[in-house]
Amino acid sequence: MGRLGRRLRRHARKQPDARAVFAGERWWTYGELVDAAGAIASELAVGDGDVVAVVMARGIDAVIAVCAAALAGAVPAMIDPGDPELAARTLARLRPAAVCDASGDRRRLADAVARPGLALVIFTSGSTADGKGVAWSEARLGHDWSSAPATPLQRAAPGGVAVPLSSALGVQDVMRGLFFGLETVLLGVPFRVGLEQARALGVNRLKLTPTHVDVLLASDVELPAVRTCAVASAPIAKARLRELAARLPNARIGRSYGLTESGAATAIWMDRNPGRLNTVGRPIGWRRVTVRDGDGKVLPPRVWGEVVIDMPVWDAAAGDGYLDAPPPLAARFTNGTLWTGDRGKLDGRGFLVLGARHAEILKVGGRSVGARRIEQALRAAVGSPEIAVVGVPDRALGEVPCAVFASASSPTRAAQSSALGAAIALASPSLRPDEVPRWILPRRELARGASGKLRRGMLAAECARWASAFAQLVAPDHRTFAAYAVDPRVAIVDGGVTPWFRAAAPSTGRAVALVTRRPVGVLATAHLEVGATARVVVGPRADAADVAPELLDVFAGELVRLVALLPGDKLDTIYVHSQHAAGLAASGFAPRGDGWLARGDATVSADELAAVLARASDA
Repeated sequence: MGRLGRRLRRHARKQPDARAVFAGERWWTYGELVDAAGAIASELAVGDGDVVAVVMARGIDAVIAVCAAALAGAVPAMIDPGDPELAARTLARLRPAAVCDASGDRRRLADAVARPGLALVIFTSGSTADGKGVAWSEARLGHDWSSAPATPLQRAAPGGVAVPLSSALGVQDVMRGLFFGLETVLLGVPFRVGLEQARALGVNRLKLTPTHVDVLLASDVELPAVRTCAVASAPIAKARLRELAARLPNARIGRSYGLTESGAATAIWMDRNPGRLNTVGRPIGWRRVTVRDGDGKVLPPRVWGEVVIDMPVWDAAAGDGYLDAPPPLAARFTNGTLWTGDRGKLDGRGFLVLGARHAEILKVGGRSVGARRIEQALRAAVGSPEIAVVGVPDRALGEVPCAVFASASSPTRAAQSSALGAAIALASPSLRPDEVPRWILPRRELARGASGKLRRGMLAAECARWASAFAQLVAPDHRTFAAYAVDPRVAIVDGGVTPWFRAAAPSTGRAVALVTRRPVGVLATAHLEVGATARVVVGPRADAADVAPELLDVFAGELVRLVALLPGDKLDTIYVHSQHAAGLAASGFAPRGDGWLARGDATVSADELAAVLARASDA
């Protein structure tokens, strides 16, 4: 950080009126930035090796705090205040010399631990369930800054680069921009609004996640000033990149890949390698990227394995790597070798292809969400059923949580859904909105390998098959539900365990509904249950009794297809609706007021119900 401090002073001396950072609706010049940061550095009286905890997520205050540490040669530690438990654990672990927080409080602390040789600490969830500190040494950071620029984005001419200061990606890009004397735009507003801001400011460089790409393409904002645009890390369809290139006709489109631990590791220009749009590029000049198996063996091209990144500069004495990590975590990143947790393969020309990530961390709207934290909250609320949380693709947010559950004590999947729905309601106050599961799917038992390890990849693939069937949204009662169109008039909606469907189903278990699209109204509902036997019960709503039997037949046919997508065992499907009511009445079934059929509280086997239906159809 001492190098950054010296560069900042030089910029302020030679070009004090040059624009440095746009935030809070105005530009800050290098002179203003150094003056504000210098005052804080003097107030805190920190020096080489002292840690300054920056407890804020975004904005100019965070930038000034980082610059203050740089001017003093201290170590800024970026801590997300959105997770108070992690922040408290972090501060106890770091024992910083000073703290700056979002309220403007700046305090010098006692009993600090000096960490000479360190340049930066960023706390991140990354590829594990618990937050960890990623420590960059002065040697490693200085080597990267003194070498050639790291990504296509940083090879562009000076100009505005939009980097929200809410992640490690943002922090590192801001610092690199300040080091090279560039202009940086902080989007401290929702991204859709930020696009308008970027257009008005004439931003010529953008760094986007695949989720940002979707938001940009869904808007009507034109950005003619953009000359380079880098899309980071997560997999993105080739068609989306082509759409992005068409939307930004004056820009070169690049891709890059890297983690907080490593910084940028690969890069590619779309125009130079149009046939490699399914990749994130080749390793950059000072990173080595390999794909290895579980034993550490380097795999040949076109074979899937774990992506491993090697860095040429490493300072073990300074604590480079993970900060005070337990041995299992420390082993993933040591001596300059990082086991990323990402699945990938190298093609025949050395370009890296990323696969789906089935780690314990989800990226919801670009923010890291810990699956284990959600699981613990749900288990605490519901008792002790087996619950696993995995990510499923989402068009708007990139990925959303899906809770998969199994409980031997629950006789049916409907009962399990009901229990988990109650657990989510109880656990929601302790979860952030992006941590609340959007999907809830039952399984007889959670999939595990021979060693008993949870097979998250298999569960994620199963859940993605179900969720991908619902590609649209329907909005009854001011809430949105995942749906897909049957024809222009009606759609199939997954109601999950949501309260809106409680009037349409006999319990809070999984309900799937046939709804009219304009206006939205429930025509028929289906209740999916699996216990010792399996059945799908379909019935019209009492207030929609004129629904055509042919439409119910279409609904039932779609249900047969959907049930095959549910995780776990394939189900035998039994289909019941009101046209069978007369025949069923002779067998003791009676219609209920909500349009469902029931026979007391007895469990009906699939074979028995099938026989009853056959007799009803003959009649």
